[in-house]
Amino acid sequence: MQFQRYVKGTNVRVHTVSGDVFATRIDTDRVDYRYAHRDGGRADLSPWQLPDELAERCVQLAGRLGLSLAGIDLMLADDGEVYCFEVNPSPAYSYYESCTGQPIARAIALALARP
Repeated sequence: MQFQRYVKGTNVRVHTVSGDVFATRIDTDRVDYRYAHRDGGRADLSPWQLPDELAERCVQLAGRLGLSLAGIDLMLADDGEVYCFEVNPSPAYSYYESCTGQPIARAIALALARP
């Protein structure tokens, strides 16, 4: 079993695709937004523009891990801190794309087509 301290704030999922960044802001009334709808909660996903420095840090993190594609789970804490909960090396993206209209699948296809 693993425990982590509860951090109050806003969830952000960042997909990095060969240097491109797609950030999704998640506003929810539940601790885990992924299951919010199961018990009558809400999870509203919207495209979000990361501050340039944070976007660059995400790209660098993925690069240092050797990942052309990564799903980075962040929490923008109410106290102003940014926490990274995990980096997914094989992230789901279609849910985020369908909710935000961000062209994540296209970016993946273009990255795969590059020599």
